[in-house]
Order: sequence, then structure tokens, then C-alpha cells
Amino acid sequence: MHFPSNSPFTEVHGFFLECVLLNLHLRRYPPARQYQYSFWKWAIRHLEELVVGEDAEIDPRIYSHLISVMPQSIPGNIGFPPPSETYATYFWKSEGIPHGATALDRVTVLESRTVIESGTTGLRTWLASYVLAHYLILHRALVQGRRVLELGSGTGLLGLVIAALQQHPGQRELAPPSTLWLTDVNSAVLQRCQDNIRLPCNSSSRHPNLKCRLLDWTDAVDPLTRPSVQTSLAEMDLDVVAGADLVYDPSIIPALLETLHLALESRSTPPPAPQSRAVAFVALTVRNKETFARFSRAAGDMFLVEELDNGLNGADVFLHGPELDAL
Repeated sequence: MHFPSNSPFTEVHGFFLECVLLNLHLRRYPPARQYQYSFWKWAIRHLEELVVGEDAEIDPRIYSHLISVMPQSIPGNIGFPPPSETYATYFWKSEGIPHGATALDRVTVLESRTVIESGTTGLRTWLASYVLAHYLILHRALVQGRRVLELGSGTGLLGLVIAALQQHPGQRELAPPSTLWLTDVNSAVLQRCQDNIRLPCNSSSRHPNLKCRLLDWTDAVDPLTRPSVQTSLAEMDLDVVAGADLVYDPSIIPALLETLHLALESRSTPPPAPQSRAVAFVALTVRNKETFARFSRAAGDMFLVEELDNGLNGADVFLHGPELDAL
């Protein structure tokens, strides 16, 4: 995390006080206490360095808040409790908004801070979701006014970003209207996704055509369940399939690819032009090179695959710190 040491103390201090500590949204949807404690320790340390020689002081409310979120050990236990669930809010610059209107869009998710919780890794957000969300923010037309299916939605960050892009002013009246399906195989994970969708602060709570449903990719390769999967996907009549961090085990690759195949072939009316056919956008984290290579080969045998430049050039679409204040 970068601290703007070259900026005036009053400007930086004002940002931390007004835009973070006293921010009404962050007070209603706060990050975990453990994260807040680490964050404010870091912020205070830098503010104390920055204030040296200035005729100013750090607001005592900042110190009081640090004390209030200080971790406390549990009697009888060694050390501190494991990380708790946390609200995480992501901001990015809006486009095409009227002059004088708010310049930021945002989504908030409640997620786990542990790798595995309740026997699943789906209750936290993974890197590939950020990357694909970044890409779609930079290329909004890919999902606006489109029928979109997300595979492996998890806590819902990617789906919430897509919903926000589809709900952006000027997009709600499109014909045909935007539609979004969010899916996962784990009922507890899908419930968390639905809870995040319904948060009043998220525009997804007002999306008229957003649906969640369980989807087990192995059903696509089971002769007994494959017809029901085909029927469900045909009803969606998809334009776009999206998914992030889907290849977590080599054994799931055949089922995933067959699900993608059925989804991309689900159009009830074949489009007249090849460029208007359904397309999938998949972002993967390379944890095991052999697994990734196996997926790439198998996908290349079934589909026309193109590796895309995410367009970030090392930058981050989601905004942090003083960037928010500068807007």
C-alpha cells in the first residue's frame, strides 16, 4: 500500500479522517477489526512522520479508533482469534455520468479472510476475479445490454461488478435489457453471493433481471443430467459467459469445458454473423503449470481461444487512498 508522503499533511490527514474514518458507507459496512487495526497502525505511523515540523496534530478520534479495534486474545487460547469475515468495498471511476454527479461506482462484498471456510474456498475473493472485473470495467460494452452467465460466482465480486455495469445510467432502458445469471455448485457459497447481491448499497439489489442458481458442471457430462443442463442454458439464450479462477483441480477440466460448450451453444436463434456468437471470458491463476497447460490444450481443441491483454499496464482499475479524495 502506497502512502502519499509528498502530499501536504492537512490533505492526507483530511482524507483519512473524512473519507475513511467518518465515511458513512464504511461505518455501515466495516472491514474486519483485524484489518482495521493493521491499517490504522500503518496510517498513524506515516501520519506521525508527516506531521513533524507542521503546526498541526492528528485528530484524537483516529487514535481512539485504533484502540477500539485493537485485537484481544481469548482467555485460555494462545494468540489471537482467526481472521473474521469482512466487508470489502471496491471503487472505480464511472463513465458517461452527468456533470456534477458522483464520479465513482462501487460494490461491497462480505467475504472470508481465510483460505478455506466451511469446507470450501468459495467464501473469499481470489485474484483472477479482480483481473476479469478490471477487464470488463475497461470494456463495459461486452456485458451491457447482454445476457450474461457467470460460472463459479463465489462471493460475487465479479457478478456484482457486471451487475453495476449493466445498471449504469443509460443502460437500464436498453432493448433487449441486460440479464445476469450467477451460479455456483456450493449452496452455502451461493447463499453468500445472494446476500451480497441484496446489500442495499449495491446496485445489484435493484437489478430487475439478476438470478442465482446452483450449477454442477459434472451434470454436463452425466447422460442422466445433461439434458436438464442443456434446457436450463437454452432458456438463458446467452451472449456472454464469464468465469474466474475456475481451474482449481485437473479432474474438473472435462466437466468445465463441456459446461462452457453447452453454454456457448445455447443460443435459441443462431446469430447471422460469426462475430455475434456467444463468447466466454475466463481468467485463471496459474498455480500449477501442468494443470494450466492441460486446460489450455483441451480448451484449444474445443474452442477458438485467444489470450487477451488485460489493458492494465500495471495499473489498478479499483481506486485506493487519496485517488478517491482527488475525485
